[in-house]
Order: sequence, then C-alpha cells, then structure tokens
Amino acid sequence: MKKANTEQQKAIECPQEQNTLLLAGAGTGKTFTLIARIAYLQNSCQVNPNQILCLTFTKAAAAEMKTRLSKVNASVGFIGTFHSFAYQNLKSKDISLADILPNFISTLKDSLLDRLQKSYPYILVDEFQDTDPLQIKFLEKMNSHLFLVGDDYQAIY
Repeated sequence: MKKANTEQQKAIECPQEQNTLLLAGAGTGKTFTLIARIAYLQNSCQVNPNQILCLTFTKAAAAEMKTRLSKVNASVGFIGTFHSFAYQNLKSKDISLADILPNFISTLKDSLLDRLQKSYPYILVDEFQDTDPLQIKFLEKMNSHLFLVGDDYQAIY
C-alpha cells in the first residue's frame, strides 16, 4: 500500500466516533484514503469488519473497492451500492429499481432500523457528492459514525 500524505493520514486516523466529510479534487486519493481508513479501523481500533458498511454508486466501483480492500487484508460487512444494500434488506423482493430506496426508507423503522444500526455502527461512503435526498435520509436514520469522501466539483445533483 502506498504511503498516505499528511492530510490523508489526518483523515485516516481521525477519532472513530467523529463524523468526517473529506472533500478533495479528482485524483487526490479519496478512495485510497477511504480504503486506508477501513484498514485503520480494523487494525488499529479493533473494529469488527462486519460492523462496517461501505457504500458507493456503481457495481464497478464496489468491485474495485473490494479488490483494493483485499490488497490491504481488510474487509467489510457489506460493500456495494445504496440500491443493492436496500434491496438486500427489503422483505418484499418484487420491486422495481426506482422503488427500492423509497420503499426501503419507508420500512426503515423499529426492528429493522434497530438491527441495521447495531449491525453497522460505521458507514463509509465513496463519491458522497452523488448522494440524493433519499440516500442522505438513510444515512441520517442510521445514526452511525460516518466517513464520507467526495469531490463537490464532480456532483451529479
């Protein structure tokens, strides 16, 4: 693994109970920093990998992150898109792609919310600038320790 620069190292080692939003330009190592943060949580803070939820916006990005995690001997409880996470946790599987997040958010209460909050006290999001209001509502409801990376100059919304 390459060595982090001073600013990346500060983000990687920030207190685990602190919510962090890392904004940086294209090619500055945002995803590298997120992957290094996961490794740091596991290796230095003894966080159980299964308690980490890592979200991104495309299947390809999720696959790339899985590859990067394996290179640093780290893992997470779930890595994928917001939609794939929602779909996995919906009881009714007969649903259109457009309806997955709204239905998931509407069912995210009581026992499901409690189970997910206990399961994933750490949420890391790559390409945070692309989150929409429903995805932000999900993150707010989860009330977890957040580590968000993005580039506000590349936002699609």
